[in-house]
Amino acid sequence: MQRIHRARATVLSTAAAAALVSSVGLSVAQAAPVESQAPSEAREAAVDGYCVTDVDRSTTKCYETDAAASRAAGKNLILKVWGKPNKEGKSHRFKTAGANCNFMENDLRFIKDHSGRNWNNRISSLKTYHGCTVSLYGRSFMEGQHTGWLRNEDRLGRLPTGWNNAATSFWVKEA
Repeated sequence: MQRIHRARATVLSTAAAAALVSSVGLSVAQAAPVESQAPSEAREAAVDGYCVTDVDRSTTKCYETDAAASRAAGKNLILKVWGKPNKEGKSHRFKTAGANCNFMENDLRFIKDHSGRNWNNRISSLKTYHGCTVSLYGRSFMEGQHTGWLRNEDRLGRLPTGWNNAATSFWVKEA
């Protein structure tokens, strides 16, 4: 089996970025923030924070409301994740034909919301459906530390190893 390695981006604090910019001879004013360079349609689309991934078709569609996304997922919904504890904030649903509880998401950096923001290290609560369970992993391709099998978690940060915003991949299977 061939593995694909992808470079990881490094996120700097504002102070660290300013220090780096000044060390290469630019003023902070010359280094425009990335957000200001984003197209206006991407910023406007960020309000569509309720997305559904059809696992069988490898497609994702986002909706303006949670209710619209719920209708789109329908009876084939198997997993829903939220960006905040207590099942609040933006959400992402995964559905399969016949609510099949057997699939893996190898890298959450490729599951994106309508604004283009990915779900890597962003899941804070989750719920499974149709007798499915999910195990979250700290690295791509279901490697590294994992949570064990979960069904309904309001606060992933309360798990023994603190899983709030820490998942990079997951495996869904029948309980």
